[in-house]
Amino acid sequence: MIPELVRNPLPAMKQARVAPFVPETKPLEALATILARIATNDDVPVSKAREFAHEMTLKNQDEQFDGLRRIAHALPDIARSPLVILVDQFEEIYSLCDDAEERRIFIENLIYAAKDRAARIFVVITLRSDFLGQTQTHPELSRIIAEKGVIVPAMNETELRRAITEPAQNAKSPMNPAVADLLIEQAKDHEGVLPLLEFALTQIWEGMKKGVDSIKTLTEIRGVGGALANKAQEIYAALGEKEKRIAKRAFLAMIKLGEGTKDTRRRVPICEMAAYDETPEMVHQVLMEFAKPGARLITLSSDLTPRPPSLEGKGEKTDSRETPLSVSGRGWGWGYAEITHEALFDHWLMLKEWLSKSRDDIRFERKLSEAANAWNESGKAAGLLWWQSPNLDLLEKFYQKNQSEFTALQMAFYRASVRKDRMTKLINRGIISVLVMLTGFSVWGDFRARSERDRMFKRQIDALEMANNSGMQAYLGAYIAGFERCKQRLVADNLQVQRDSMFIYWRIGDVQSALKNPKAALQYYQQALSIAETLAADKLNKQAQDEFAALKGIVESLK
Repeated sequence: MIPELVRNPLPAMKQARVAPFVPETKPLEALATILARIATNDDVPVSKAREFAHEMTLKNQDEQFDGLRRIAHALPDIARSPLVILVDQFEEIYSLCDDAEERRIFIENLIYAAKDRAARIFVVITLRSDFLGQTQTHPELSRIIAEKGVIVPAMNETELRRAITEPAQNAKSPMNPAVADLLIEQAKDHEGVLPLLEFALTQIWEGMKKGVDSIKTLTEIRGVGGALANKAQEIYAALGEKEKRIAKRAFLAMIKLGEGTKDTRRRVPICEMAAYDETPEMVHQVLMEFAKPGARLITLSSDLTPRPPSLEGKGEKTDSRETPLSVSGRGWGWGYAEITHEALFDHWLMLKEWLSKSRDDIRFERKLSEAANAWNESGKAAGLLWWQSPNLDLLEKFYQKNQSEFTALQMAFYRASVRKDRMTKLINRGIISVLVMLTGFSVWGDFRARSERDRMFKRQIDALEMANNSGMQAYLGAYIAGFERCKQRLVADNLQVQRDSMFIYWRIGDVQSALKNPKAALQYYQQALSIAETLAADKLNKQAQDEFAALKGIVESLK
């Protein structure tokens, strides 16, 4: 578009000055730099760029950001030579800029300047269509794009051929037509065809400048996909060991496994790619290496949802019982990431190796994530844990192999499942112990004392059954039926039986509390308190007084 404006300027813009730039990570700084170059004719106008950047953060008396308009109006000859601001790859304000406030100020400066009635500033942006949804975070920008935007269709083969061959022809180094045919054939069915071609064309052009035949270069780099893979491998090789671990996990997370079909890319919240001992910032920094200009192997998109407190990792402790560790479908302010080109799946040999060795683990990890999210979103319902076989057995095996890759939520889910399993086993052991003791009582001792003990232990069995222990229901049912036949023989006023009953109710309350059943716990604590109150009527029994006070404190704390 810019060369066309130069060749055929619009009637009112024959002397227009064009200021093209890409936003990258600091859009205000990028805009200020291009304006400072026009104002000073200096290629490195550091001081002036800093001055202009600050100016654009200031509001006028109407609380609007008019810095760009004021700077442009102060440029020499602005009346005769209007300014065309071209923001190429506008999507970078969402994919690379992490500062939502800077993004807003940048957008509002552009809009205010473009609306100036003096018509001395014209703003043109180019934006990938898959980022149109992001513009809805700024309603006025979204409306302007809807009214003024032009959808540029994908290039057909003829247009692709021109894009490949004409720059070389203009540089007096015509490209071999066979190379153009191969490039078009390899790239035409992929999304983002121009960025995909960029990798191969750059290396071909570098080879041509050194006298290397374009066919030879294309063969050496293994075609369009090979050039892409070479770039990915180059970036990966330059990472540290910890960063490599993050990169591997992230790339595998961004692949949707095909079941009888091709693997495809998937968009993933960055916060869900961080291991339990990492932070989302660490993952974001690694992904940025693959997303920055000159690479663009990963596409990052912003997310404006509120960021929660830091999770486990970096020395910060999070109580998984109190704080939700993930919110499905939300990027928590860290944004999302996806692989830009699926051609990587076929051509990056290291990624293919990771996939071939990890498919079963990836499938299990996805199931684990779904289960952990469902558990977390339910308020950590114990029934959703994997505490029974075969799920727990598979989870234990996966944990032993991949524990360093667990996310904070997955780790919390695993630990809760193990705790639930251990608690269940302890309760089951308690039931068995009761049965053994009851069997012993049936053999010896006075019938009346035996019946009193039977009654006491029946209460414990009833409570333990309520604690999700159905495995021994049939056995206990037959035994409890025998208790019912002996009720009339029990001695209700035996102080030792009452005290033993109080402690059993107390212990059952503790079990229910550990199982996070506060209502059931309160019920049994109250029964224990009722007995304790009777025993405490004996003012000379200090032990009974202390027990009553302790239980009263527990009950009051739960009400």
